[in-house]
Amino acid sequence: MKKLGGEARLEIVPNATHLSEEPGTGEQVAQLARERFVEHLTPVPEHRRQRSGR
Repeated sequence: MKKLGGEARLEIVPNATHLSEEPGTGEQVAQLARERFVEHLTPVPEHRRQRSGR
């Protein structure tokens, strides 16, 4: 984590293996990822989305 640079955080999803195939673990991983994206990424303004076709 030190080599990543910037802020880093390790989250443990109980009972999840490396593939998150256990019931509910994939959803937990997705929710944690979403929270991280919302916290750290800047949304594209509406006028820029319309021009780029998004």
